[in-house]
Amino acid sequence: MPDPSYSNIQKLIREILARQERVDQLAQKIRTPEILEKFDKRNARSWCVAVAGDVLIRVRLFIEQNFKVVETVGVIAVARYLLELNVWMSLFRHDENYGLVYFGELLDTQRRFYTDTLAQVEREIAFLESLEVRERAALTEAHNSSGSPREIIAKDKLASDNIDKEATRHFSIYARAALTNGYGFQAHLVRTKALPQAKEALTMVERRNAGSMKASLQLCENSSRIDGSGVKWPTRSAWWRNTTMSIPLRVSFFTQRQPVSRLTRRTWKCLNLRCF
Repeated sequence: MPDPSYSNIQKLIREILARQERVDQLAQKIRTPEILEKFDKRNARSWCVAVAGDVLIRVRLFIEQNFKVVETVGVIAVARYLLELNVWMSLFRHDENYGLVYFGELLDTQRRFYTDTLAQVEREIAFLESLEVRERAALTEAHNSSGSPREIIAKDKLASDNIDKEATRHFSIYARAALTNGYGFQAHLVRTKALPQAKEALTMVERRNAGSMKASLQLCENSSRIDGSGVKWPTRSAWWRNTTMSIPLRVSFFTQRQPVSRLTRRTWKCLNLRCF
């Protein structure tokens, strides 16, 4: 006897796939050249419309890519995205000035991305330099050890191989290049080429967004309709908790978002561990 839950899942998948054409039609309806041309980043309604259009495109892509072959991790990721999306759309419907809040979050996300990128480049440099120091110490120890020239060469190779294995096990985008260039020289290349580029990108984003963020905050603070008294900008988790207080989704959002987030992180952690 076939499992009824399997039949229910297949039915649900077919219903989701059947909505693809309708989602695409809606996306085209609110992403016309005229609407895109009139977009104003200082206008809350423009952000609401723009986000809705982008969301519909992404949902269409989700249907295309995640429901032809269904995988647990993909479904979990889509569910988490739709959960947060549901909150944003409800906030926009509650008050269109939340479009400016979204704008502020977008600017902050850009800044955090480039800040994290810069921090990652600095960690890469520190990691490569530490490998250089350890490799030199291991080779010095091998040279100073007793034995025939052949034995010393074998010890040199073993020391270098051990460092190389550690480098390849570490998540580093420069590790493979360092196997050829050497850890010290690769650290020098990253410091003189990648690090200045990362700093320049962060500076450019902060300079470009400074005026926009200030304008967004000012526009939000001038609106007394958001949460009744203007917008405060706490941490992201506190922001979600505060801004969803007044909508019915709050209970379902916080009872579902945290377990889904934990399951997503746990699943990806397991997948990453299997790579070694």
